[in-house]
Amino acid sequence: MGKVAMRFGEVVLKTSQYDALKSWYSRLLDTKPMFESERNEEPGPVRMRQMCVIRPYSEFPFTETLVILDFRGLRQSDQAVTGMDHFQMQFASIDDLFDRYEALTAHGIVPTRSANHGPSTSFYYRDPDGNRVELSVKNYSTEAETLAFMQSAAFRKSPSGIDVDPAEYVGKYRGGLSLEELRRIPEPA
Repeated sequence: MGKVAMRFGEVVLKTSQYDALKSWYSRLLDTKPMFESERNEEPGPVRMRQMCVIRPYSEFPFTETLVILDFRGLRQSDQAVTGMDHFQMQFASIDDLFDRYEALTAHGIVPTRSANHGPSTSFYYRDPDGNRVELSVKNYSTEAETLAFMQSAAFRKSPSGIDVDPAEYVGKYRGGLSLEELRRIPEPA
């Protein structure tokens, strides 16, 4: 049996803060909804009032889609319970990730955590409902280099990598520090 091509398809979020989430994700993903339903204000606690579909990328037949569903009376999630931890959106280059970071920061959207994981660099954000979104880029240009780093003592000791100050990290790179130096994680003593 051959390997089936499978890629990230969609994430569906339910909220009672529809306008806030639609605006936040439109800004985060730098795109407007490709579809938005008419608003339904008929009474009923479990009736969906509205939905939108945001598609940041599409390479048919594979599409990445975020769907936001508006329901009356939902409570914000308690982050200490089981459920989705986060979802990840990947960029093709570190420049793309850093450009998005700078654009979001200009609008007051800042990471809650930033990390050099070794194989990748990631900035984590929380949406208005508290859901966590990881914006990420691979630190190596090939899968072989990525897998080799994952076999290193540094990665085995700390697979979550090292936390970084995003402004300082981006500033070092924009100031001329090479990606090779930027991604370096010291080997454990």
